[in-house]
Amino acid sequence: MSYRILFLHLCLSSFSLQAQNPWDNWTPDPDERVQVSEEEPHRYACYISFKRGWSSARGSGFLIHPRLVLTAGHNQAFYPASKYFPWLLSYVTQAELYFGSTDTESYIVSEHVRLRRGQRKVHKNVYWLKGSIDRDYSLIVLPDSSVYEAVGGYFKIAPVGESELAGKALHITGSPGDKASGELWTSSAHNHEQNAQSLYYDIYTKGGNSGSVIWTKEGNAYRAVGIHSRKFNDQYNGALLINQEVYDQIKAWAAEAGIELD
Repeated sequence: MSYRILFLHLCLSSFSLQAQNPWDNWTPDPDERVQVSEEEPHRYACYISFKRGWSSARGSGFLIHPRLVLTAGHNQAFYPASKYFPWLLSYVTQAELYFGSTDTESYIVSEHVRLRRGQRKVHKNVYWLKGSIDRDYSLIVLPDSSVYEAVGGYFKIAPVGESELAGKALHITGSPGDKASGELWTSSAHNHEQNAQSLYYDIYTKGGNSGSVIWTKEGNAYRAVGIHSRKFNDQYNGALLINQEVYDQIKAWAAEAGIELD
């Protein structure tokens, strides 16, 4: 009898712990999104059209330096996507970036980048084998600072400390896939949680938001604290947290490109 009681107690405890997930009652609302164009800091964010073999994919990104754009790792990583043309269709080779865009015809500035691994694009090795959220970030190195000169600034980044974001307002800017191509939209979280490697929030997202900046305003500065990664279910979404490890890796990648990141 005692074993049955213990088993029942463990089951009830497990249920209780599951019920305590903070996102169980979160309700992301698509109607809370607002279309943006040239306002600060949205002008530092971009819609990105990636060329992968013969196909194109949609994503988002944001400027963190006059020559550096952050985006999701899975936007650029290698995938053995086709059994018929495994090498032709698996690499991202080009990107068109549109900053401050209302669509692909109306924007502040655009940049075409040929993405050669280790020179213009950098991401974690064999991401497709280890596609966890803590690896889901990558860097695009721009050829010059003309984008920065056109938009007039960029998102600041610094390592986010433990529980640092508690009580702070969290926002997203990116290009959701259910909106017209090139449109940038923003919204804010009502609820968010932080752990050592990730951020979770009740912001509504769609495909195309991958790589969107998760940001806060600190005084007169705009700080990127996360990189939107994926939607987990109808209750919450998640981003890679820019923690010390991620910041150090971005800084090391920048140094390899001859760029000093503050």
